[in-house]
Amino acid sequence: AQGRIDYKDLNFIQSAKAGQVLVRKTPTEPGTPGKSVLGKEIAPRSGRDRPIVRGANTHLAPDGLTLMSSIDGTIMFKGGSVSVQPSQNISGSVDSSTGNIDCVGSVKVYKNICSEFKVVVNGDLEVGGNVEDALIEVSGNVLIRGGFFGSGKGVIIAGGDVTLKYAENQKIRAGGTIYVGGEVLNCDLYAGDAVIVQGKVGRIAGGNVAAKHLIRVASFGNEASVVTHVHVAYDMKLMGRLREVTKELERLGGDEKRVKDALVGLYRLEM
Repeated sequence: AQGRIDYKDLNFIQSAKAGQVLVRKTPTEPGTPGKSVLGKEIAPRSGRDRPIVRGANTHLAPDGLTLMSSIDGTIMFKGGSVSVQPSQNISGSVDSSTGNIDCVGSVKVYKNICSEFKVVVNGDLEVGGNVEDALIEVSGNVLIRGGFFGSGKGVIIAGGDVTLKYAENQKIRAGGTIYVGGEVLNCDLYAGDAVIVQGKVGRIAGGNVAAKHLIRVASFGNEASVVTHVHVAYDMKLMGRLREVTKELERLGGDEKRVKDALVGLYRLEM
């Protein structure tokens, strides 16, 4: 049988204590021989081993099959490895009383993130309330239990998934999937995997929505005939590179014309 790794309780922001078990590995086991339809014995294939990938602030137990936390902090699962990052809890809102937040671990904000404040997090971010016109940069996942709204100045950039109740007049860039529990109104969304607007009343109206693999929603647009742009199989990096190449070709075309004009001038002088 193939080796297996069990990841325990790796939900959203999960805390760990120093010495806590994070991963237990089940070693490969010999397979059971089978038989073909003609009764001929078929030897089993060898199982493939799954190595434990150590992340920051973790260590292996002496048995080599158990990954444990080295510090008190927040569990983070990314790129096939489990790490533990220092965490920070903000009991109120991110506002003038806290200032901007820049944290190397994960952050949990119990209330709101107010307009024009900046939150930079190297782990995951969880917000208990709403986010209004704020700039959020997160290496991991973002969970907003309320909405993301404002006058259009807000931006969320996440390396993983973004989950929120609703969004209006804002920009979201996610390396994974964007999950919305209600409506998306006049937003600019891009997901490296999928955009999923859940529920029977889920709607995308206005703005631009693009995803690399999938967009799932109950309805697009509204009775006011608001223009809504939807793109699937859209790779932002490739499209950015295409724009760069197009500009370079335009520049080279202009250079070619200038060279030809110069050669014509030199030829006339020679004549």
